[in-house]
Amino acid sequence: MFLQHKGSGKEKRVYICRSYRLKRGDKTSTEIVEKLGTLMDIEAAHPGVDPMEWAKARCAELTRLAKEARKPVKVELDPAARVSARKQHPVTGGMIPLMRPFFQWMGIGRICKDIKARHRFKFDLEGIMEALCFGRVLCPDSKVATLESSKSFVTGTDASIEDVYLALSVMAKESTFIQKELYRNTKKAGKRNTGIIYYDCTNYYFEIEKDDSDSYDAKAGAVELGLRKYGHSKEHRPNPIVQCGLFMDADGMPLAFCINPGNTPETQTIIPLEETLADHFDLDTFVCCTDGGLGSREVRKYNKTEGRHYITVQSLKDRKVDPLIQKWALEDGGWRIPGVEGTFTLGQAAERLGGDAFREARLYKDRWFVLADGEEEHIVVTYSKKYADYQKATRLQQVARAARKIERGQSTAPKSPNDCRRFISTVAVTADGELAKKTASVIDQGKIDSEARFDGLHALATSLEGDPLDIIKASSYRAEIESLFRITKTDLSLRPIYLQRKDRIIGHFIVCFIALLMVRRLQKELGGEHSVEKIISELREMRYIYREGAGYIPTFSPSPLKDKFNKLTDSCLDAEIITNKTMRTILKKQR
Repeated sequence: MFLQHKGSGKEKRVYICRSYRLKRGDKTSTEIVEKLGTLMDIEAAHPGVDPMEWAKARCAELTRLAKEARKPVKVELDPAARVSARKQHPVTGGMIPLMRPFFQWMGIGRICKDIKARHRFKFDLEGIMEALCFGRVLCPDSKVATLESSKSFVTGTDASIEDVYLALSVMAKESTFIQKELYRNTKKAGKRNTGIIYYDCTNYYFEIEKDDSDSYDAKAGAVELGLRKYGHSKEHRPNPIVQCGLFMDADGMPLAFCINPGNTPETQTIIPLEETLADHFDLDTFVCCTDGGLGSREVRKYNKTEGRHYITVQSLKDRKVDPLIQKWALEDGGWRIPGVEGTFTLGQAAERLGGDAFREARLYKDRWFVLADGEEEHIVVTYSKKYADYQKATRLQQVARAARKIERGQSTAPKSPNDCRRFISTVAVTADGELAKKTASVIDQGKIDSEARFDGLHALATSLEGDPLDIIKASSYRAEIESLFRITKTDLSLRPIYLQRKDRIIGHFIVCFIALLMVRRLQKELGGEHSVEKIISELREMRYIYREGAGYIPTFSPSPLKDKFNKLTDSCLDAEIITNKTMRTILKKQR
C-alpha cells in the first residue's frame, strides 16, 4: 500500500491506496483503501504528532495486516482418519454479494429494529429474514427445508421453525410498514425513478383442491374474505389461487405490492394500492402505466386527479371502443416516421424507407378525442410491418387449430380473447329460419377478415399532452414488469405455495418481494449486463468446504462474473482459502 495526496498546505488531503489486478494479464488498477482527511484533520485528531508521519505509520500498519491476511495457511490432513462433520463440512457463501443490497441499500436491520420495538417477541427477526430471503434466492423451497439449508450458510441462524412461522405473521402485520421503509431507505441510498410507475397483476397457485371460505369476524364486525380462491389462473391450472398486484418504478425496481383473493377482478386492485402509495409512501404525483385489462374508465378517471396521469393500452378490436377511434386508426394516411418531417400513407412510407427498413420501422400518429362521458383522451397509434406479419402468421396457426377442433367435435365457446375458437361460428337454424335439430360449426371468415384489419396496429390511451414518441417509449418499458413476475415464478420459485394461514401467506410474499428487490439491485450494481438467471446461477455455485482451524476452501471455479462479485464486495471470494478472521472481516464489511 502507498500514500497519495491532493492539494497543498494544511488542506492537503491524504489517502491510503493499493494497486491490484482482477486477474493475471490485466492492467494494474488503483483503489482507495482509506481516506485520512486533510493534514489539518489528522493534526486535530492526533495532536503532538506530525500528520505525515502518522499517515505513513497508518499505511505501514494496514500493509502489515494485509500481508498477514495473505500468509499461507497450512492444513494438516491425516490419511488414516475419516472425515468428521464436526471438523469439515460444506457451507454456502452465495449470500455474500447479496448482503450489501440487503443491509446497506434496503436497511433491513433498521426495519427489524423498529418492528421489534412495537412487538413482544424474543426471536431474532433480522436473522430469520436474512435466512428466508437469502434462502429464497439460493435454495428456494418450503420454510422447513429453507431453514434446514440456512444452517449451512456462512451467515447461519439457530431459529426454530416455530420462530419462522411467528416471524411470517409479524411481517404480515407490518406489511405496509416494511414496504414503505424499503422505499424510503432505497430512496435515501439512491434516487428511485418514480416519475412513471408500472402496474400489473398475476396469480400464484396452491396445490389444494378446496378454496378458502369467507368468515365473519365478530370483533371487527365485518366479513373476512378467504384468500385462496378459484379464479382465472394465468397458468390455466385448476387450483385455488391468490392474486398479486405489483408496482414497478421506471428503473425496473419493485416498488410496492398487494395480495388479494384469487377471484378479485384485477381492475379493483390498483386504486387501493395507489392510495397506499399516497398515504404511506408520500408518492402521489406520477404517470401510471398499465395494460389494457387494467385501464378501466374508473381507473383512468382516478389517475387524472391530484397530479397523476395515465398511459394504458387501448384495444382497437374491442367492441366498446368508440367507432370514431377505430375508423381514424384504420385510415391509411396521417402516419409519421420518427425523425422525418411530414405525414405519409403506408405505401408512401414503404417507398421512402425501403423494404427492410420499413419492416423494422414503427410509424405513429396521434389525436385527441372527446369520449361519450365528456372526457378528453389522447390516442397514440403505432404501426409495425414486422408486428403485422407476426399477427398474420399467428392467426393462420390459430385458424388451423380451430379447424382441427371442428373435426374433433371440440368447437365450444372460446375461453379467452385469444382462444383459437373465436373464429368458429355455430349454425343452429335451417336456411328458412326454422329451429334446427343439429348444429354445425364452421370457420367464420368474416371474423378473420374483421380482425385482420388491425394487423400491425397498437394503440395507447393517455391523459398526457407530451410528444407521442415519449409516450410510446414510456409504454414500451411496461413489458419489464412481466420479467419480474417470471423471476418470481422461475428463479425464486414463489409457487406453488404450501402455507395455509392468510397472515403467513402474506409473510411469504414479503420475503419474495425483498428477494426480488435484492437481486434486481445486485443486477443493477453489476451494470445490468447479466440476466437475473445468470447471477443467481453463479451465486448458487459459490460453495466452500469449511475446515476447522483453517478456514473456507472454495469448491467452485473462477469466472468473469465472480470477478465482479469480488470487486463489488471489495473481497477475494475465490482465494484458495479464506481464513476465519478474513471471512469475519468480509461479512462485517457487507453489513
